[in-house]
Amino acid sequence: MASDWRQGSWDLCLTFIRGRGEAEVFAAFGAVGDASLGPLLRVGQAGEWLVAIEEESAEGMRSEVLRRVTTSAGHAVAIHNSLGGFAALAHADDGHLITTFTTLAADSVHGRDPGKLLAAVQAAAAQPHPLAMVLSIAADVFELPLDDVHPEAASLPFGRIVPVLDRQGAEDPDAAAGPGPAVVGDALLDALIRHADQKTLAAAAEAQVRLLLTEAGLHLQPQIIAALREVRAGHRRAVHDDEALGLLLRTAICDSDERRRGSVLAATRTLRTLLLFGPALGLVVALARRRSMGAAGWREQALEQLADVALPPTARQPVDEHDDSP
Repeated sequence: MASDWRQGSWDLCLTFIRGRGEAEVFAAFGAVGDASLGPLLRVGQAGEWLVAIEEESAEGMRSEVLRRVTTSAGHAVAIHNSLGGFAALAHADDGHLITTFTTLAADSVHGRDPGKLLAAVQAAAAQPHPLAMVLSIAADVFELPLDDVHPEAASLPFGRIVPVLDRQGAEDPDAAAGPGPAVVGDALLDALIRHADQKTLAAAAEAQVRLLLTEAGLHLQPQIIAALREVRAGHRRAVHDDEALGLLLRTAICDSDERRRGSVLAATRTLRTLLLFGPALGLVVALARRRSMGAAGWREQALEQLADVALPPTARQPVDEHDDSP
C-alpha cells in the first residue's frame, strides 16, 4: 500500500481504539493467529490510540465489534473507505454505538447523539472525495492523529479474522425489546403454531432447523448435535463466540464460499434463535427462512409436523377465510 492512503484509491477500514490493549483488540475482532482463512487484521499505534487496519474487510464498522472493543470504558472510531464510491464513520463508547455517518446520503447521521457530528459534516461538505470528507470529520470531532497512521507498515502484529457473531434480540443492548412478532405469514401455519403444545413445537422446530443445517452441510457436526439435544431438553441460552459451538458457527460462516454463504447464515442464525428464544420463535424463523429460500415442500412438511394440533372453532374460521396456501 502506498503512503498516500488518504487519497481514497483503495478499500480500507481503520478503527481507532483507546482504553484497550493489543490482545483485547484482536479478541474483539475475532482475530486468531492460526486461521488459514479470514481477512487479515493488523494493529498499530498512533499516539495514544491503537489502530486496527483492515484491507480485505470492514469488521470495524460492525456494531458488535465496536461494542466488544469499547466495553468497560473503551472508545473507538472506525473509518471505512469503499471503492464502491463512499466512505463511512462509526463511533462507539463504553459498549454502545453512539453515532454513524456515511457519504451515501445527505441525511445520513444516525445514532444516540447525531448532533455531535452535524456541524463537522456541514463543514466537510466541500472536501474533494468521500474519504477526505470522513477524515475531516474524524479529525475535527475526535482529534484523531491521522498523520501518525501508516497502514502500509509491514511489520505490525497481525491475525486472521474469524468474524464474531451478531447479538440477537435480548442479547443486544441497542435493539428494541423482544425478538419481534412470531408469525410466518401463512394463516394456517400461524394458527397451528399458536395452539401447539411445547412438545409439538419443539419437535417441529428441531426438524425444520435440522433441514436448514443439512442444506448448509453442518448437521453432522458434534457441536450441532449437542445443541439440538439441548433444545430437546428445553434449555435456552445464548451462543458465545469462544465456546465450541460459537467457534464452529463462526468458522463455518468464514469458510463458506459465495454459493453457500446464504444457506450457512440462515442455518446458523436460526439455530441460535431456537436456542435463545425457544421452539415457537425458532419454528417461525425456520419456516420463514425456508419459505424465502424457495425450499421444496416447506409448507407440506410443516403441516405434517403440526398435524395433531387441534384448532378451536374461533381460530378455524379466520383461517378458512384467509387461506394463504399456494
